[in-house]
Parts: sequence; C-alpha cells; structure tokens
Amino acid sequence: MKGKISKIWINKLDDGRTYATLLINGRKYTSWEQDHYQNLKKGDVVEYEFRQAGNFKNIKSIALTDSKNEPTGDIYSQYFEENGLDLELIKNREIVRMSCLKSALYATQTLTELDIDERAETAIEMAKKFEQYITDFEYLLRK
Repeated sequence: MKGKISKIWINKLDDGRTYATLLINGRKYTSWEQDHYQNLKKGDVVEYEFRQAGNFKNIKSIALTDSKNEPTGDIYSQYFEENGLDLELIKNREIVRMSCLKSALYATQTLTELDIDERAETAIEMAKKFEQYITDFEYLLRK
C-alpha cells in the first residue's frame, strides 16, 4: 500500500519498551520495530504492508518512496488527512450514531398514531439525545 504520513508519535510502556503509532492516510498503524520509523517524518510518502491483529494494524514493512505527487489513497482518506482529522475516530463516532439511531427506531416503533414523518422526526431527536448521553465525556470527568 502507499500512503502519506500525517503524524508519528512514540509510545512507551511501563516495562520500558517503545513502539510508534503512525497516522497514514487517516488510519492508525503501529510498529514495534525502531528501524521502521526512526527515519520517517510527517509528510513522508511511504509504501507499506501491515498485518491486522485484533484492533491493531501492525506494520510488517515500510519504506520511503520518491513519488510525492502521486495520489496516496482514496479521496475520503485524503480529505481527513488534509484537514487533520482522525479517520478511525470519525468512523467510531459514525458507529455510535448508527447504534443510537437503531435504538431510537426500535423505541419509537410502537408510536403508530403518528404519521411516518412525525415518527421519523421523533426517532431522530431521540437518537440525538442518546448520542449526547453516550458521548458526554464531561459527565464522566465530573465523577
């Protein structure tokens, strides 16, 4: 695969081991091999291979390319990268929204006295409240 690095950060575990997280085309990848990331920087275009391990995408190989002007991924990923957005965070947010909408549709299915437009609007408003409740991180910080 080919991609452009938009961020690299080094993580250190309690036992002293370090690994890097690389944001390439809006997606996070990890590497435990210092040789993979020690000479890389933000803006580099790379060719890489990864292996999925649970929720983690572990880099198997990575190398700089000299083709900075070639496209480096799909348009969706490039938009998020260019605007400094984390594609995985946005995808997780979309999952939360869809889950809230599904719950709201289930909760409003018995409102048969409302016409379809009113029922849809009620479900959407309920889904928004569910989402706000789920993503209210300030509430968690107050505890």
